Amino acid sequence: MNFENRLSGQLIKDLSPLDLADIVSGMTARASGVVNALQASMSSGEGGLDAGSIISALESIGCEIEDIRNIVHHFHKVSGGD
Repeated sequence: MNFENRLSGQLIKDLSPLDLADIVSGMTARASGVVNALQASMSSGEGGLDAGSIISALESIGCEIEDIRNIVHHFHKVSGGD
């Protein structure tokens, strides 16, 4: 899997644990932002989002979670954990 778009120009084999933590922190911040936007929209009482927008937002969160899983797994693998 190619992680270049997620690794700020670094190679996964060159990441330190701190680099990985920073990358994962950014990914969780993006997912949290989408959750917060969904919550605000749903609680506004002004009609909220249509079903397609909600599904897209949930898919975005799912993609962030899957990317985190994959990056952590591959980091563990190249760091000698497997």
